[in-house]
Amino acid sequence: MGLDLNLLVPLEALLQERSVSRAAERLGLSQPTVSAALAPAAPALRRRTAHPGGQRLPAHPAGGEPG
Repeated sequence: MGLDLNLLVPLEALLQERSVSRAAERLGLSQPTVSAALAPAAPALRRRTAHPGGQRLPAHPAGGEPG
């Protein structure tokens, strides 16, 4: 089973905004829609993509800004 490339748009927005709510706003979608879209990516990335309770998404060292 491969990673659905349709996840790249919401995942990119999430990583840039570091918040599912702000990523959803940026994409013009609801927060539950973006959360549901990203759910299949979590196991593929072997880590959670967001923290419940409105906590900001921490940047992963491997996903930092290019040097």
